[in-house]
Amino acid sequence: MQTDLFSAASLARTIQVPPAPVLDMARYQEWPFPGCTPPECAQAALASSDVYMDMLAAVIKSQGGIQLSSDGVNALIPGDWRNLMGKYLHASMVEWQCKPRGIELSYLSRPDGFPVFMYQAKEGAQ
Repeated sequence: MQTDLFSAASLARTIQVPPAPVLDMARYQEWPFPGCTPPECAQAALASSDVYMDMLAAVIKSQGGIQLSSDGVNALIPGDWRNLMGKYLHASMVEWQCKPRGIELSYLSRPDGFPVFMYQAKEGAQ
């Protein structure tokens, strides 16, 4: 009974996906990445930040203990994040980003040899 209280499915109701932040374009006004505009630079930087990884983890945890592929996570990313990230929107995390956020990462092999990343909230992870 007590384990049910702290299961991924029970904790999913308490998970809030953080709202999208404001892009820090001022940082890239004078020295943008070569070939990119200041907004694209800010989006690219945010796409690899802890803030973005925390959002992905919250999306995964909000589904309880359901195992999700990268495409499944991508479909669940809120609209404000979609609008903010543009072409830099992604739903990929690697092992070192998953573990501290309470996400289990596994791989499935497709017939063409490429892996499908699968994400699942660990039991009791908040």
